Amino acid sequence: MGLRALLALSAILGVALAGCSGGDDDSGDDSGANTSGSEASSNNASSSGTPDACSLLTPDQIKAQFGVTVDAGTPSSTGGATSPACSWKPIDFSAQFGGVNLTVQKDAKGEFFEFTRAGAKERVDVPGLGKAAFFETPANPYTLWINGGEYLYTLYVVAAGGGPAENQQKVISLGQIVLTK
Repeated sequence: MGLRALLALSAILGVALAGCSGGDDDSGDDSGANTSGSEASSNNASSSGTPDACSLLTPDQIKAQFGVTVDAGTPSSTGGATSPACSWKPIDFSAQFGGVNLTVQKDAKGEFFEFTRAGAKERVDVPGLGKAAFFETPANPYTLWINGGEYLYTLYVVAAGGGPAENQQKVISLGQIVLTK
């Protein structure tokens, strides 16, 4: 089931992203390269003021956690301009890793975070990450919800290699990076 689920998710993400526009990249550079350093620390806010999801992680940071080379990240939008998202997919097929998707949305009062948390039947709380955080389920695919104060960050990672505890820690490490930007 793991490989089939991974392939199905890859196909679904591919179709979803193919239908999305390229996002709010004003640089005129079509290379798809992510910014880093001081440019990324400004969160490259979209027109809605929400941080640009693609500026919050780099391919190198993802590779450091999962050992797989990913693309530069493809911006998309879920729920309109207020919920920018970014997906990083493996450059080469990997049966052990299907990619990372990060969604950012305003949630200053934490209402959507709490609503989602209350409905997660297999929730695994993650202490010490943001104001509060939890995994929706304890296994693959790993969906980490982070209440970052003004914003809700959702990391969705498909990783079949390693065990659940090891993969959860890798996703938490990505969440810690996101919160530092």
